Amino acid sequence: FPVSTFGGHVDSKPIHPLKPFNLHEPLVWVLQQSDFYLYEEAKRQADAALQGLWKKYSKAIAAYTALIETHGIVEGPVYEKAQAELTTLRKARKRRTLHTTILVGVFLGSLVLYGFYHVDQRRYVVLRDRIETRQGVYPDLESEVQKYLTTWNPWAGLLGHKGDIQHRWQEYCEQMDQEFQALEKLRQSPAPSTLEERYNYYVHLSQRCQDFCGKYPKSPHEKQVQGWQVEAEERRPKLEFCLAVERLVSQDPSKEEEHVLIQEAQKLQENPPPGSS
Repeated sequence: FPVSTFGGHVDSKPIHPLKPFNLHEPLVWVLQQSDFYLYEEAKRQADAALQGLWKKYSKAIAAYTALIETHGIVEGPVYEKAQAELTTLRKARKRRTLHTTILVGVFLGSLVLYGFYHVDQRRYVVLRDRIETRQGVYPDLESEVQKYLTTWNPWAGLLGHKGDIQHRWQEYCEQMDQEFQALEKLRQSPAPSTLEERYNYYVHLSQRCQDFCGKYPKSPHEKQVQGWQVEAEERRPKLEFCLAVERLVSQDPSKEEEHVLIQEAQKLQENPPPGSS
């Protein structure tokens, strides 16, 4: 514009204060309308970004931010509106981020808890069945029980699995000790007087020892029980021999003094093996 448009000049400089001949108001109105147009355009872009289930807050914020940073609107009513919209959008985005983080955390936590539950359920069922059916050797079972009782899996305690395994293991050990004591009592009992009863006694003792070692392999009592079984097995051939001689004599009593086998049997009868009486 010519300098005179602003109210005249002195030495080619505008006078002060300016007197723009009523052009100031129209110019201000034009600038304001331009700002409002830019604001409306930014609002349309922001509203479009906020459509749908997942609102694009970042894109909406960028539309209003461009009014300030790109178009240089740093004051006035449009600037204030833009700032108000930015404040609302940033709060909404922060709120959604917080809710999303909580939901993701709950979901991931649920997955982890389910994984722990699945692992504990499988370990519990396998260990419970092994104790009930006595699968595996005693040291391995004892080690597995101790590992399970000291596990940090929360489901083991919440579902009562730890207490159940501890109870079952205690019953297992008590039953093993009871059977060992019964076996020890059988071994320490006086052997029957007759040869046939004595023979059957050692057969029964040997079988009981074998059953115990098969039922509780590598238990703390295994070596002792195996020793008892060896003793019983060593006495069986001698008793079989004496029993055969006794049956021979019963068939022909007249040959008792002449038969060599009878003499050997009498020696065994007079000097029975230790612990056979």
